[in-house]
Amino acid sequence: MERSSIHRRIKDAELGYEDEKFSYIAVARQPVDLPASRIIRRPRQRPGLIELETCAPAGVQSVRVPHRDREGFRAARKAAWAAPGAKLSVWPWKQNA
Repeated sequence: MERSSIHRRIKDAELGYEDEKFSYIAVARQPVDLPASRIIRRPRQRPGLIELETCAPAGVQSVRVPHRDREGFRAARKAAWAAPGAKLSVWPWKQNA
């Protein structure tokens, strides 16, 4: 946002522009099905284990997917940050709070 010379003097600013903080809101006219959770951090891969940080209605959860769960491990390996974690609700492994 451009600052006028008066605006700069009032705020004791040195720059001719100002970075405004803002947030977003998403609205829809029709009901939308939300995913069970969303991955909020890049998946951490360890030998035989993948850890996912997810945000769900119950709060932030840490999900661990062991290699012995082949289907879940493959899906977790392909998971990306900010992806909907809808499959997390049907995977058979436990979620750790």
